[in-house]
Amino acid sequence: RRFVEAGVPGYHIEDQKPGVKKCGHQGGKVLVPCDEQIKRLNAARFQLDVMGVPGIIVARTDAEAANLLDGGTDERDQPFIMGATQQSVPSYKDAYLAVLRLLTEAGVEGVNGHLLYAVPENRYKQAIAWLDQTGVNQIIEKAAVTYHSSPDPRADDAVDRASDALAEAWHRASGLATYSQAVADQLSLRASEGESFGMEVGEWLGFASNVDTATARSRAAEMGLDVAWNAEVARTTEGYYQVQGGIPYAVAKSLAVAPYCDLLWMETKTADLEDAKEFAEAVHAVHPDKMLAYNLSPSFNWDTTGMTEDEMREFPAELGQLGFVFNFITYGGHQIDGMAGEEFAASLQQDGMLALARLQRKFRLVDSPYKTPQTLVGGPRLDAALMASSGRTATTRAMGKGSTQFQHLVQTEVPTRELESWLERWALHNNVDAELKVQLRPYTAGSEILELVVRSGDNDLANVVFGVLHDRRRRAILSVRDQNTHSPALRRKRLMTLMHLYLIRRYNAVSVQYLTPTEDNFRQAAGMRGMGFYSSVSDEVGQITVADVDEAVVTNLVTDDDALQQLIAGHAT
Repeated sequence: RRFVEAGVPGYHIEDQKPGVKKCGHQGGKVLVPCDEQIKRLNAARFQLDVMGVPGIIVARTDAEAANLLDGGTDERDQPFIMGATQQSVPSYKDAYLAVLRLLTEAGVEGVNGHLLYAVPENRYKQAIAWLDQTGVNQIIEKAAVTYHSSPDPRADDAVDRASDALAEAWHRASGLATYSQAVADQLSLRASEGESFGMEVGEWLGFASNVDTATARSRAAEMGLDVAWNAEVARTTEGYYQVQGGIPYAVAKSLAVAPYCDLLWMETKTADLEDAKEFAEAVHAVHPDKMLAYNLSPSFNWDTTGMTEDEMREFPAELGQLGFVFNFITYGGHQIDGMAGEEFAASLQQDGMLALARLQRKFRLVDSPYKTPQTLVGGPRLDAALMASSGRTATTRAMGKGSTQFQHLVQTEVPTRELESWLERWALHNNVDAELKVQLRPYTAGSEILELVVRSGDNDLANVVFGVLHDRRRRAILSVRDQNTHSPALRRKRLMTLMHLYLIRRYNAVSVQYLTPTEDNFRQAAGMRGMGFYSSVSDEVGQITVADVDEAVVTNLVTDDDALQQLIAGHAT
């Protein structure tokens, strides 16, 4: 109710157990049964309906990577509950508590959680005997020795080492499996010995993976298959069932709740398009129009996903094709802010207030609202309220005289409007009937490489892709990566020359370097040398053409209208 009152329009509701809820990319996740998740979703929708408010409800499941379940009574969860197929093992709970008891007796401090339980002594004896038999006790003893010999003993290290050994030994000895897989194993074995059951292994798995345990047992009994399988002995110390997580379980969980939500979200342990496709196709086979959500999480190391950079770039679009209409980064802002803060602090330490000046230049380059901070935080709105409430008699406006924000409106770089004014004269001379606009932006978001573009409406007429370098004397060098005049009719009309002139002026460049030069670059450099822009041009430096700027010629062109007009007309020397 309070979320609705605050204006929150959408809600995501997970199927994890309260009290032990984890981030979806951490271990130890405990799921609730399907019916409990449905009740949660119903309660949320009921609250929205009572208040007469439309809202979007996202049902998330962590079943793809979870391995524990709080309660096994819901039939839709039962195909994924795991049990022991061997009866000679102690319960997992008894074995785990026995490990803690042995570590405590060996002198490891702070691991006496077994005292919270009332396990009978005879069960402890059975569990300890089994630990001896499987060799786990030897690992416990080694963990205790390491603990005592360490200058910085850590009880958690000893418990982790012992419990890992227990889990591996217990799972192996217990034959831990779902009921359907336990029957499938017996079916396969007996079929290989010549018995016939009227159902192949694949048919059985297809059937049993979608029905409750009682129905599966009944069908197995009809085929004469009696499998020892006990999910109770596999329960953890807290009483949780062990389950087989994965996409099939996530699909089953999602299909169960699909009628009670607007979007379905399967939390995943990594980014994988094939996994997303498997999930989407399974859901849409039953609910063709169901909307899906995907977490493009920073918890994933995207460089370990196996994707190429092109595949990463296209990943959100590919998800969209599969019906994932809500794609998001859960805590991206936390990492982005952290990295930005670290980089700025390091730059501030190294370069003093030049670091802040560079940041402000970026704001101006992309015309960010952050360039006028007092407006961004609501200064004009506060002034409007002040004027309205005072009948415009107030003399204390925040955005009036004295506001430092006006400093940020001062033009400190050569504006793109200057190039636009040159292009107006150029268009008139060349009979180009179009309103030409200039844009200067990072070539890609966040890149230090920039792009200068001349446009007419939505059409790009010409562009220069470049970077700005500085030599040891802090002199600016333009590094041209690419240049294009897209319309053949506009070539050889000095459009590109004007764009170069603007960049040289804006950045006060003393040299222009053309990287991996093309014929256009060679022609451009030679032509500009012929017009006097460059005092020298060299193309003998590897894959770079280097042109030295004649500063006197450039200064004359940008300060003398007649000289600029002669350049536009093709008469400059």
